[in-house]
Amino acid sequence: GQACLSLFWPHLSALLSVADALDLHGRDRLRGFAQCLGRLFEQAERGEAAAKHWEAQWAMSFRHVMEMRQDSDFSKVSYEVELQEMREALAASQARCGQLAHEVHALREGAQTTWHSVQSRDAGHQARLAAAQDA
Repeated sequence: GQACLSLFWPHLSALLSVADALDLHGRDRLRGFAQCLGRLFEQAERGEAAAKHWEAQWAMSFRHVMEMRQDSDFSKVSYEVELQEMREALAASQARCGQLAHEVHALREGAQTTWHSVQSRDAGHQARLAAAQDA
């Protein structure tokens, strides 16, 4: 209402002059016209307030979605980094397992060689002991 009236204030004298020229019937029409303009202005103000409300809602929703997307992107990157670190740890573990298997194989071969040497030496000692006893 008040804002609408302030918009028409500079033109009010011209409108009133026209209404005076048209007599009482013209004033009633002018009054109806002014009331109609006032209602239209109020509807426009409510429409603008509603538009601002929904614009704020949209902005808040958009910001929320962007934050969720950023969190999701961060989680995905974290997951990928962890997965890569786990793959590297698994590869290192497999490599270490291979090294240990090679060392076990080498130790087993060494133990067998030592065992055969001990058996040969014992066989030699027994043979010398038997020969000494026979003599």
